[in-house]
Amino acid sequence: MIRPAISNPVKKGLHLVLFAFLLITGRVFGQDPIQVPFAELRAGQFNVGLEAVENYTLPRAEKAYLEGYTDDSGVFHAPGTAAADAFMRDKTVPVVLGPDGYHLVDGHHRTTGNYLLSVKYSDFPNYLYVKQVDDLSKLSMDDFWKAMLAGDGRSSYIWLNNRGVPSSVNNLPFIPGLTDDALRSFSSNIASDYMAYEILDPVFDFQEFYWADYLRDKVFLSGAGWETTGGNPNAAFISSDYKAVATEAARLCRLPEASHLPGFIAVPEPSEMALMAFVGVFFVVRGAWMRFKPSRA
Repeated sequence: MIRPAISNPVKKGLHLVLFAFLLITGRVFGQDPIQVPFAELRAGQFNVGLEAVENYTLPRAEKAYLEGYTDDSGVFHAPGTAAADAFMRDKTVPVVLGPDGYHLVDGHHRTTGNYLLSVKYSDFPNYLYVKQVDDLSKLSMDDFWKAMLAGDGRSSYIWLNNRGVPSSVNNLPFIPGLTDDALRSFSSNIASDYMAYEILDPVFDFQEFYWADYLRDKVFLSGAGWETTGGNPNAAFISSDYKAVATEAARLCRLPEASHLPGFIAVPEPSEMALMAFVGVFFVVRGAWMRFKPSRA
């Protein structure tokens, strides 16, 4: 089920200010990063776009691990565990403390990249560093999940669709349990490469998942393994040509039926474009006539 963004602008503003204040004060007043094992950190979603992890977030951490890392204070850490630890200390992720422990509210791709490196290399740390942005540990579990669903007022802290299938807060995985959603990667790619929709700034959490779920039964890239990573082989448009699938997906993203999704870009219908073209030509011709018409004198 796709949840619309909260519409009350005052509530949005207050939540954003509070969230920003919590993030800033943690840095300005020297909140020490908290070390949390991957297996003890609850995710706020079921899936990541593994393509983005492998192409962007994982290589940066791996480079630090293999080549050494100079931290934000200018200290160089030798390759290996020390460099990876320093890198993760500089790249903390935000968490909320709940009645049952820490819950990740952003940075799932970066965290997944670090976790995969801990599987690949025996001496890569099996933990990461977090910054606590809120303490909801005194709430009941029911009230805690309500607060997590409300999020920061702009979007929820949690996404409860597992490759498009609605699930429960009780099933949210710990970090090792996150799985790949190919449509999440695809929706992000077509926003960047095909202007399928606008990438919102400030960041709208789970924006790519909204669009992934919209496209899931509409397009399918055969031969890419999508059938095991959230794709629908019975989708309306199927092709082994990535460009063809991306072009069709971008077209679908601009249809009026997608207007409720975050970052929707409205494109005029053909009839509207023809009317605008006619009006434009009319005014150009009229302007030329007014400028060069014969004088009655």
